[in-house]
Amino acid sequence: MCTILPGHRAEPHRHARAEIYCFLSGSGRVRAGDETFDVSSGCTVFIPGGEWHHTINTGDDELRLFYCFAATSFSEIEYEFPDGRVWRASS
Repeated sequence: MCTILPGHRAEPHRHARAEIYCFLSGSGRVRAGDETFDVSSGCTVFIPGGEWHHTINTGDDELRLFYCFAATSFSEIEYEFPDGRVWRASS
């Protein structure tokens, strides 16, 4: 689950595994590669593996979504950020 407050965004990143975002409430915009999508409750976005992406809350309410990866464990996911930082969940 992820909650993004009004006027905030999730930091741009990428990872090798594909990801799906399912939006539960609020409104925002997803940038994935060269494409931008307006999103709101009920929208689903597929993000191919290796694609730079981020999400912005463009509304007045919390933007809530759940996300899932093509992986058996979250510890398999390694996040890469534009500044070269890497983050991986603990097992």
